[in-house]
Amino acid sequence: MARAFDIKEYAHDPEDAAVNLVLTNRINESSRHPSSYRGFIAEFCNTFNTKVVISDTEYSNMGLTYNGFRIGEIGMSSGYEEEFLYTSSMFVAKERGHVRNRRESGKLSTLIRTIKKKEEFPTQERIQKFFSKEIACVVSNNLEFPHSTKYTPTIEASSELMLALVESVVNKVPLTSEYETKARFQYEAYLKKKDLRSASMKAADRFKQGGFYVLGVASKSSYVAEMAYEQNVLVYKTPLTVCTEDSLQSRPEIAVPMTFAKVYFETHKGSGRLYSLPMVDEYIDDLDICIGYQNNTTTWALIPKVSDTA
Repeated sequence: MARAFDIKEYAHDPEDAAVNLVLTNRINESSRHPSSYRGFIAEFCNTFNTKVVISDTEYSNMGLTYNGFRIGEIGMSSGYEEEFLYTSSMFVAKERGHVRNRRESGKLSTLIRTIKKKEEFPTQERIQKFFSKEIACVVSNNLEFPHSTKYTPTIEASSELMLALVESVVNKVPLTSEYETKARFQYEAYLKKKDLRSASMKAADRFKQGGFYVLGVASKSSYVAEMAYEQNVLVYKTPLTVCTEDSLQSRPEIAVPMTFAKVYFETHKGSGRLYSLPMVDEYIDDLDICIGYQNNTTTWALIPKVSDTA
């Protein structure tokens, strides 16, 4: 006799009775095929070592987690014909004519086989590869590493100001107070950008030579790891893992600078985000932290292991 389905076996938070009730209700109320939906959850989770959680996007779907990472959703069609759905922007390639990164099939066995064949199932290595692209972009976009023009010092002046400056040098025509103020403003902006460039280049060298800690902050979960560049390739020195603010307290090398960052950004509160990181994209010299984001869900804080006072 087949074992009775128990949502706690497949729930991301098995001891949360309220969540379990919501998941059970979604199976029973949002699908015309609740028995098939239960079988779908059991086979998918057992096959790919995943867990289900409440979906943030659609009432009828189940969110999916792998090792605590949110990786996509599964669901069933609401029509009379059974159709099994698997959505993941991390792993499922978007095909021509499809709005989403989704696999679907009227047969569960066919869907499972397709996911295996196309290697669209989650693994720790694939999750890390997915996020490493974002982290690499954050570094290269915000530091002189290796060839960013973000902080290239330049003076931006209107043609009228340039003409006034040329006449002042060539024809000894005095600058008006208006042009002198504009010229002084542009020069001060140039010096500030020059200082930022110098700071970013020094920081980039420390990121490259000494490695860094990464803290990814999302609305529902956050991630931490140690990373380094080896032969100009970004690698994980420790696995990327899901963390909580409480668990980070045992990591003072991350918790201490992020506490300072929290105070620094107190006027840029995030929406339920760990440490209230805002969605900015810059190297912040005052904090010696690189902040950046590549999508609307995760903000990354990169902390060099070698400090700027070393």
